[in-house]
Parts: sequence; structure tokens; C-alpha cells
Amino acid sequence: MKDILWEYFWHTGRIGLYLLYRRLENGGVNGEPEEKIS
Repeated sequence: MKDILWEYFWHTGRIGLYLLYRRLENGGVNGEPEEKIS
């Protein structure tokens, strides 16, 4: 399910920034797999 942030980043053309945000939010910066979404 896409959230409001997805809509915002989609319309502003900042999908890469959105993905980075989600990666940081999920703690993916420490090298863990991104599929670890709760």
C-alpha cells in the first residue's frame, strides 16, 4: 500500500529520495536486507 509520502515524492520526481528515506526508516543503512519491512 502506497502512503502519502510516496504520492508526494512521486509527484515531485524524488523517488530516489523516498527510497532513501524508507531505507533509513527501516534501518537499512547498516547493510541489512531491505526486505526486512515490518
